[in-house]
Amino acid sequence: MQYQPNTRTRLDLNAAILVDFSDVKSCAIEFMGQSDHYAGIAERLVDEIRKYVERQLGYTVARVICFEATSPYSKNGDYAPESLLAFGIEPKYVFDTSCPSGVAIELTVHACDLVRGENHIDMFVLVSGNQWYVPLAHHLIRNGRNVIVAALETPSQPEQVPSDLAENYFNIKKLLEKAGRNEGIGLPLHAGSDFEDEANEMDATHRPDETRSIDDGLAKNALEIIESFFGQYEEVYLTPLLRKLTELLDEEDEPKT
Repeated sequence: MQYQPNTRTRLDLNAAILVDFSDVKSCAIEFMGQSDHYAGIAERLVDEIRKYVERQLGYTVARVICFEATSPYSKNGDYAPESLLAFGIEPKYVFDTSCPSGVAIELTVHACDLVRGENHIDMFVLVSGNQWYVPLAHHLIRNGRNVIVAALETPSQPEQVPSDLAENYFNIKKLLEKAGRNEGIGLPLHAGSDFEDEANEMDATHRPDETRSIDDGLAKNALEIIESFFGQYEEVYLTPLLRKLTELLDEEDEPKT
């Protein structure tokens, strides 16, 4: 399902997508097994996220930067791979594979530099495999930026992250699956490529006794926003939900309605 954001409030707003490329590729390998295509799929995943930010959230993506750990003896630092450039991605290499958190540290420092030096960045999209980037997300929000942490393994329960950040996490497994299909590979992810497919896979014991179609446009938009931003949780807290509805629905719509 797709929701229609309030583009009138999004015009001329810019976003920067910062990718923990090493972490994304590592998690992608876990989902699909060893593959010669995982790098290409990760690149297409970043492109899918860019499309989501522009088409669904209504931001203009000004920068896409991928951070990757590599050996000092690698040739990666001598040139920018054509595959990354083809997707408009700026590569940033961390020449230290001995520090597991090296890429996360470099990404965090770069994000802070962007906040100080480029005030035209209104939203930061932090892309990772299973890193939550809580301190960085808090720092960016305190500095007046919108933040999305787009991860392949988002927290499964609201209490696993600070309550004030629960609404900022976005699961990108479905985008990874789409990226794999675009690369000509079927990924062994969870069933279905959209919400309707997942509903068809539900066990009979979890199906509601009665269902009915929803014709009201506002109700549809509200449900689509809930699925997009809170679908990974078993429970949805009212306060962050109302805040998100206020942000994304048209100005004349009342979220509580």
